[in-house]
Order: sequence, then C-alpha cells, then structure tokens
Amino acid sequence: MKTLASVLFLTILLSSPGDGLAIDAIVDGYHSQANTLVYHAMFDDARAALSGDGHTLSLLIEQTATWRIVDYDLYVTGTLNDSYSSYEVTQLQNYVAGGGAVLVIHDGGYYSDDHTDSMNSFLAPYGITLAATGDYGSAGVHMTGFEPHCITNGVAELGLDSVRLITSLTAPAVDLTTGDPDFLAYYENAVGGKVIVLTDDSLWSDPGAGGDQNIGDYDNLAILLNIFGCVEASVSAESLSWGDVKAIYD
Repeated sequence: MKTLASVLFLTILLSSPGDGLAIDAIVDGYHSQANTLVYHAMFDDARAALSGDGHTLSLLIEQTATWRIVDYDLYVTGTLNDSYSSYEVTQLQNYVAGGGAVLVIHDGGYYSDDHTDSMNSFLAPYGITLAATGDYGSAGVHMTGFEPHCITNGVAELGLDSVRLITSLTAPAVDLTTGDPDFLAYYENAVGGKVIVLTDDSLWSDPGAGGDQNIGDYDNLAILLNIFGCVEASVSAESLSWGDVKAIYD
C-alpha cells in the first residue's frame, strides 16, 4: 500500500492576508518548471508583490498527487519536466469543473518542448492548443492590444521573452489579445472554474536577472497581480472526495 508520506508539500507564507482578496496558490514543482516562481532569487520582486496583497504560495515538490489541489484557490503549472498521466489530466479537469482555477505559464525557452503534448491534453476541452515548439521573441518582444477583462485591467503593454505561441484558440476559451500572435487566453465555466494561459514566465523575473524583459518593464507586474486578483478565494472545487483520494492509496 502506498502511503500519504510519499507526498511532500512545502508551504511558503508570503505575508499575512491584507485587506484585499488573499489567494492560496499551489505551484507544481514536480511536473513543471514553474517552481522557480516560489523559491528562485530571480523572482524575488514577484514574490514581494504578491506578498503585498497577502497571497500564499505552496510548492508541490515530490511525488504528484493532484487531488490535493482542491485545498487551494489556484493551481500554477508551466513548462513541463514530466508529463501528466491521463488520470492526472482528468483530475485537473475535474478541479476546474468544480470551480478551481489553473494558471498555465508554459513558455518557449530551453528544454520546453518535450511534454507540450501533455499540457495540450489538459487544455483541449477549453479550446486551447500550444505550439509544439516555442521560443518566439527569444531576444524579447513588445506586445500591445488587449481585450477588456479583469486580467488585462490597466494593461496596455507587455514585454515578453521566449514565448510559446497558442496555435489554436476557439470557444469556450476567449482570446484576451486583439491581434496576432496569440499568447494570452482565458476560460471560465458557470461555477467559476478558470483556466488562464500566459505562455511566458520571464516577464516576472527581476531586473538584472538575465531576461530580455522583466517585471519592471511595461505592465508586466500589473498582469501578475491582476491574475491573482481575478481568482476568487472561495473556490468550490469539490469534484474529488476523500473516497477518490483513498482509492489511490488502497
């Protein structure tokens, strides 16, 4: 029998909740490279900004157990080091169907192509397909033109670096850009479940950390805070019961 000890979570409390809406986010460091957002020095400014709004980041750092994300408002994933199993894809989709929010920052940098098909399996029901190969704008690219939305509120310009483009974007997802290329998409269901896709993460790196664009450029910081601000804290992600969880370990 497997035991719950095979799963380890590291929780990092960024600050005490402030007057605004505080989000509890879980960042997948087992499958994805998004873990650097939680602990790497190159994202110190991003963490400080989230701290200022009282948000909490937790890091999944060992054997995956995607059912645990029901305890969180937002699940963050990105460029994959390891594919999701078909079971995990289903559980992630169930999480969204139950009201959970997922942020995908699958960029186009180094070693980012190997498991894109796995991410596309998760995104398929929402009408979103990522390019098989990335690295658009590897020397930095300036993006303008955004549809009105809580995520794009106050955002007129973004500076991105090594973007993985969205090659297909159809209903039920919506395109949050007003032109080409596509890199920002949003899906929401009737119970508040959300999928947010922004195919770059270097836009939130610190100035001087090596990226061609960083969190101090344009409205890069604003869109990070908007994403967290658009995720409701009272997520009702109850598509998985303890019986579902227990079945994994029996």
